[in-house]
Amino acid sequence: MSLEKGRLSSRQVMFLVANMVFATEVQFVPAFLTKYAGQDAWVVVLIVTVLGILFGIPIISLGLRFPGKNPVEYGMDLLGKWGGRVLGMILSLFFFFVAAAAVRELADHLVIAVMPRTPLVVFIALYMFAIAYGVYLGLEVFARACEILYPLFLIALLTGSLFLFPVANWELLKPFLEHSPLELTRGAVNMLSFYGEGLAILFLIPYMRHPEQAPGLNLKITLLLNVPILTMVMLQIATFGDIENSRILFPSFELVKMISVAGFFERVEAFLLAFWVTTVCLKVSLLFYTALIAFAQSVNLSDHRPLVWPGAVILAAFATLIFTDVAQARGFLSTTWNIFALSVEMSVFILLYILALLRKKGVPKTGETKE
Repeated sequence: MSLEKGRLSSRQVMFLVANMVFATEVQFVPAFLTKYAGQDAWVVVLIVTVLGILFGIPIISLGLRFPGKNPVEYGMDLLGKWGGRVLGMILSLFFFFVAAAAVRELADHLVIAVMPRTPLVVFIALYMFAIAYGVYLGLEVFARACEILYPLFLIALLTGSLFLFPVANWELLKPFLEHSPLELTRGAVNMLSFYGEGLAILFLIPYMRHPEQAPGLNLKITLLLNVPILTMVMLQIATFGDIENSRILFPSFELVKMISVAGFFERVEAFLLAFWVTTVCLKVSLLFYTALIAFAQSVNLSDHRPLVWPGAVILAAFATLIFTDVAQARGFLSTTWNIFALSVEMSVFILLYILALLRKKGVPKTGETKE
């Protein structure tokens, strides 16, 4: 499949990747971190910030070694045609699974917190229709939407958080470093498993107008993710306490419900919820698009669009069946997800990166790129 080049700016790629990780991370990770690291959860965020920058360097470097190609294409260069196709199927199934889980998380949240009488399948069907339509129109469409909506969501979230600072009890963040390095590590592993979804940037680099700007995105994406997460984690601990926060299903949602200014400026959770629903849809759009591209190239199709609507139906059905309830979803994301996600994300990246180094594939030499 020939890739259409020159469609995305570095700014659009930055917001697409940041949104893809942050959209679901903001709802679940703060509770998981306080479960593992208690009041030291904010320390875990700082640790993962450093690790995220360090891991991002070789990931972007791998994408730049093969100009105009995504992981499935240079997987075929490194592993052979059939090996590359198997790799493409693995990536397609992984991103498809993550997309289904994100759709289910969104629908569960709306049913539990907003419209308990509405059947789950109604939310899933409505959002999958919107997502499929956006994916059918193409990457540039939802990239432009994300470029506008994600910054607005962050501004609204951080501005609303400022009103909670006066009621927060910062003494709840003490004692400092009470938890063992093992507990901090478990929290970091959980957070990194969500960060690994950012591997999708390897599918976006070939679309960049100026791929040479990709290395500069590493720090920007990390800060776009971790500054709001750090703020939310510290506020939740200072408001609910680490034990209570780890038990709340949607602590970020419960936190914004507490925003009140002079008894007049209240009920802003509906406003922020609308932004969050939109960002999750944009996240799933990118995941679904990436899954279809990987699958289409694995089976040697020239266009992914014929797969969009059948794939959307399958994704909607899978999202309905993937978890029995929100408790099972929460248990999976806080435990099994760590091993599952990191094993796929790290094994794929390490395999491709080591083979590229050993076989000197894609390394510029005498003004040309070896392939």
